[in-house]
Amino acid sequence: MSTQVSTLAIAFNKMGQAKDFLMSHQLIPTPVQYWIAYEYSVAKHPEVVKCIDNYLIEHNDLSPHFVCDLYERCFIPTSDFELTQSVDSLLDNVLQDVSQNGALLDKYAELLNNQVGEIEQSGTTHAVEIINEVVRTTKKTAQSQYELSQRLMHSEQNAKQLQQALKEAQLEAITDQLTGLLNRKGMDKKRPILEIEHNQFTIIMMDIDFFKKINDDNGHLLGDRVIRQFGQVIKNTVRGDDLSIRFGGEEFLIILPSTDINGAVKVAQNIQTKISKIAWKNKKTGATIGPATMSFGIADRCNKDLWDDRIQLADSALYKAKETGRNKIVIHPDKEI
Repeated sequence: MSTQVSTLAIAFNKMGQAKDFLMSHQLIPTPVQYWIAYEYSVAKHPEVVKCIDNYLIEHNDLSPHFVCDLYERCFIPTSDFELTQSVDSLLDNVLQDVSQNGALLDKYAELLNNQVGEIEQSGTTHAVEIINEVVRTTKKTAQSQYELSQRLMHSEQNAKQLQQALKEAQLEAITDQLTGLLNRKGMDKKRPILEIEHNQFTIIMMDIDFFKKINDDNGHLLGDRVIRQFGQVIKNTVRGDDLSIRFGGEEFLIILPSTDINGAVKVAQNIQTKISKIAWKNKKTGATIGPATMSFGIADRCNKDLWDDRIQLADSALYKAKETGRNKIVIHPDKEI
């Protein structure tokens, strides 16, 4: 029992050190930042300790971005993209070695040729034959080295193409192909990074009004045009740190860090105004469609709140907006703008 008590005491002491570490560097105790602080306190991960110590020597304080990068580098498995970078670096080294080796072989062949000339002048026929054979073998080896170098250069080009393809595939995996906004996987990937620097968020959930009728009356191609253009309006309205997501179908989500309810209402109103000026033409019938409208639900969130719960509250406010007439903004629980 005494051993268990001692172990618990040590663990709680390390937790206290991690908390003090976060406070001393004014870092928010998000899961990622607390993880790094605790690992630094227990000093069982040498790379974490070394990186932090070196960073503090140069910068005197820690930045949230550095902590996030350190977490990804030390605790998230190496991605395919990083793997191809390593392969690319290895290929560069191999090519350099092969090139140097080929140059040495050429010099060796030249030296042997000179020796052959000297032996020919001396009349030593048997020695000339032997050295001629060595020269031929050396030249053949040099040619093989050159061909190997060419093949490896081709492999290097293929590796770089693969690296680019993987980079594009990673981006594609988190991007909605129709609108260019983040998809839900992209939201889950980007959200933890935002939480490092922000502890207050406002969430806007929005939905295109009567979209099923637009789709049914005019076809899926025009429906896709509507979604694509609405997505473009949203993308052009948000700021750099904001996350804009196609949440599913005709439903969109915006996460606004360090923005209060009033700021979120202004964003929603801005989007509402822009889309009220858009109309589409049905190419088959010639009929003009629109303007279409959107309904908005808004809720705020602190770091201690669960994301899914707060998104559900924004969705409930959106439902209230649609239930009471559409084309309006409702703040959770039921404040209509």
